[in-house]
Amino acid sequence: MKISLNWLNQYIDLKDYKTKLGELSSVLTKAGLEVEEMQNPAENWDKVVVGKLIEVGSHPDADKLTLCQVDVGKDENLQIVCGAKNHKQGDLVAVAQVGAVLPGNFKIKKSKIRGVESFGMLCSDSELALSEESDGILILPDSLKVGIPLSEVDTLADIIFELNVTPNRADCLSHLGLARELSSLLDRPLKRPEMSFEETGKSINDWIQVELKDSQACPRYCGKMISSVKVGPSPDWLKNALHSIGLNSVNNVVDITNYVLFEYGQPLHAFDYDEIKDARIVIEKAQDKEKFTTLDGTEVELSESDLVIRDGQRPVALAGVVGGQNSGVTEKTKDIFLESAFFAAEGVRKTARAHGIETDSCYRFSRGVDPEQTLNAMKRAASLIAEVAGGVVQKGEVDIYPEPVQSPVIEVTAPYVAQRLGYEVSEGELKNWLERLNCKVEKKGETLLVTPPTYRFDISIKEDLVEEFARVNGYDKIKERLPVLSTEPTRHNFNYEFSHKVSDILTGMGVQQGLNYAFIAEGQSEEIWGEKGKTLFGMNFSKDSVKLINPISEELAVMRESLLPSLLKNLVYNDRRGNSVGRLFELSSTHQKTEDGFSEEKRLALVFWGQQEGLWKAKNKNEVVFELKSTIEALLRSIGGRNWRWDQLKMDECPPGFHPSQSVGLFYEGQVIGVLGTMHPSIKDQYKLRQEVAWAEFNFEALSKRQPRSPKFKALAKYPAVERDIALVAPEDVQASSMSSEIKKSAGPLLVHHEIFDIYQDKALKEAGQRSVAFRLRFQSAEETLKDKKVNEIRDKVVNSLCQKLGLEIR
Repeated sequence: MKISLNWLNQYIDLKDYKTKLGELSSVLTKAGLEVEEMQNPAENWDKVVVGKLIEVGSHPDADKLTLCQVDVGKDENLQIVCGAKNHKQGDLVAVAQVGAVLPGNFKIKKSKIRGVESFGMLCSDSELALSEESDGILILPDSLKVGIPLSEVDTLADIIFELNVTPNRADCLSHLGLARELSSLLDRPLKRPEMSFEETGKSINDWIQVELKDSQACPRYCGKMISSVKVGPSPDWLKNALHSIGLNSVNNVVDITNYVLFEYGQPLHAFDYDEIKDARIVIEKAQDKEKFTTLDGTEVELSESDLVIRDGQRPVALAGVVGGQNSGVTEKTKDIFLESAFFAAEGVRKTARAHGIETDSCYRFSRGVDPEQTLNAMKRAASLIAEVAGGVVQKGEVDIYPEPVQSPVIEVTAPYVAQRLGYEVSEGELKNWLERLNCKVEKKGETLLVTPPTYRFDISIKEDLVEEFARVNGYDKIKERLPVLSTEPTRHNFNYEFSHKVSDILTGMGVQQGLNYAFIAEGQSEEIWGEKGKTLFGMNFSKDSVKLINPISEELAVMRESLLPSLLKNLVYNDRRGNSVGRLFELSSTHQKTEDGFSEEKRLALVFWGQQEGLWKAKNKNEVVFELKSTIEALLRSIGGRNWRWDQLKMDECPPGFHPSQSVGLFYEGQVIGVLGTMHPSIKDQYKLRQEVAWAEFNFEALSKRQPRSPKFKALAKYPAVERDIALVAPEDVQASSMSSEIKKSAGPLLVHHEIFDIYQDKALKEAGQRSVAFRLRFQSAEETLKDKKVNEIRDKVVNSLCQKLGLEIR
C-alpha cells in the first residue's frame, strides 16, 4: 500500500522525519509494518526552481511552439521554448535550468529549437515523476515565491512509502490508521480530520427508505442524501493527493469517496439518486442466477450466497465489492445517496473470489474495517462533497446498527507477560503501552481488564496482548539465551526421517524436488489414470474427488489423488520457458474420499524430460525412461530393498497417461506398488511437448514398510570370482525379468551377480518372433576357489532350467 508523507502529516506531525526517513522506516518495520520502498522524486530536482511567465509569445517558425520569457529570481529572465498550450502570462511554473538532470537521466542543455535558443525547460508532472501521464506543463499555486527550489515546495516534494501490511493489520490500510499507529509508537498527538456542513432541506426519510434484511452479513448500514451536486473536475489538492498514491482522478464526487477510503480505510459508494428505482434501498442476499453488471461493464451471474444492495427493482451494487453500472455517478448526476456500511469480511471475501473481482473496497472489507467509524467516514465525505461539488447535505442520516459490535474484555497480568517474554515487565509499563494502543484498561486487584478498540480484530486473547506489548516495546529487548533442557530430546518421527532420507538420496542423484499445492483442477487426475474408484498398482483412487467448499480458482478446485498432474504442470511451465531438460520428484500426500470420510496416502512421483547435451559430451543414446528406471533401482538399493522386478503391462492394464508398450509396474517385496513409463504421445501433443518424457508414481507407504533397515557388513571374499556367458534364443513375449528370476532360483548361492550384456535380433529371428539375449554370470565363494567343473555344472543347470521352464534355446 502506498502512503504519502505529506498526507500523513495532516494527522500527525512528522516534519522532523523528512530528513530522517531511515529512522521512520525503522520505526514502522520494527512494529511489523515493513517499508518495502521509499520514493522521493525531489531527489532529482536539482536546479529545478519556481519560475514566473513574464511573457508568452508565438515561436517565429513553429505554430505549435511558444516562446516564453521566464523570471527565475535572477537578474535576467530565461528564454525558453515550450511545446505545451496550457500556460499563460503570469503563471508560476516548474523550470528546469541548464545543467539539471531530471528523472530518467534526462539532461537539460542549452539548445536551439527551430532556430531559436532555449535556456531550459518548463516541466510537466510526468517529467518530474509526479505522475505517469500529464496533459501539459505543471501550473503552480500563485502563493509560491519565484526562484525558490522546487524541492522546498511541500505540496510537491512528497515522500511515498510502499508498505507491506500483513492481513491482521487492516486498521493500517489508510493514512489515518497509520497515523494512529505512529501516534502510539512515537507518543505524539493525533489530529483527526475536520468536518463541518450544514444540514438543510427535507429529512432523509422523505427521500429514501432503507431496509436491512441480513444483519449478519451487514451488521451496520449508513446512508446520507446530498442534493444539487455539480459533478466535474476535482480541485488540484484532491487530484494531487490521489496522484501521489497512484490513483487517477475521475470526477469530484468519485474522487472524494476514494479520498476518504484512503484517509479512513472505510469504503464508500455514491449512488445516482435518480437511478434508484422506487426510492428504496434493500440489503439482502441475491437470487440464484440473477444477473448484475458492474461499473466497468462486466456482467456476472450471482448466487444465493452473494449479498447485494438493490433498489425497488434490481441490484445496484455487489455489497462491499463493486457498484453497478445502472446507478453510478455521471456528469448528469444532481442528487446522490451516499452509502457507508460495515460488511462481514467472510462474505465479501467469498463473493469477490467467486466472481474474480478485486477492488480497493473488497480488499479492505475482506480484511475487516472498523464498525465504529462507518458513520464518521460518511460525514467526512459529505462535508467534502459539499465543499468541492457544491452539494447540499439533507437533514438526518440512515444508521441501522441492530447489534453493535462488542470488543472482548481480556484479563492479563504483568507477571504473565513477563513469563511469556522472558524479561521483567512492570504493570505501569504494560498499562502505558496498552493505553497508547487505544485499549481501555481497568485495574482489578493484580489483574488488568483490557478492552481493545473495535478496529483491532486481531486482539481477542491474552496471548495477543503479550504479542502486542512485545511488538511495540521492542523484540530486541528479549535477551538471547539457550533454553534449559531437562530431558533428552525426542527422536524425529520415523516417517519424517525416512522421507528426508529418500529426498536426500534423490537430490544426491541430481533430481530436484518439487513443492506444489495439494489442489488441482477437477479431471486432471483422470486424464493420466483413467477410470476412478479403483486400486491401481497398489495406489488408491476414489470414485469421487475431494472437492473444496471455497476454492481459490477452478485450477485449484479439488484435493489431488495423484502427484503426477502437479509435476506435469511443473514440466509444462519449465518447457514454455526454454528449460528443455529436467529431473523432478515430489514426495507428498494424496487425498481420497472413502465411505467413512476421507483418507490420505503418501506417494512418490518423478518426471524426467530431455537429454543433457554439451560440446564435449555426445548425445546420450539411452532413452529417458531407462534413466528414470535406473534412478528408481538405485533408490531401492540405497534404502535396502532386496527383491523387486519390473512387470511389463498389458494393453488393458496401462493407464491412459502412459505409453502402452513402454511402461512397467514395480513389484516390490511381495506386492505391486507403482508404475513407470514413457508419457503417452496424446498428452505430449496436448501440451505441445517436444522433449522425450518419462514419469512414475509409487505408493510411498509400501516403500516405507520394514524400514529402517540397518546395513549389514559382509566381509569381502578372499577368493577370485569366475564369469560365464550364456546366450539364449527367446520368444519376444518372454520378459527379461522372468529370465533373471529363473537364473537366480536355479544358480543357487554361488551366483553373486548377473546382467544382460547383449540383445541381438537379425532378420530371421525377427520373422520368427524371437531374439537373442546374452547374460553374464559371476560366481564367487567365500570359502574356496571355484573350479571350472563346478562352475560349468551350475551354468548347465541354469541353461537347462531356462530352456525347460521358459522354452528358450541355446544359441
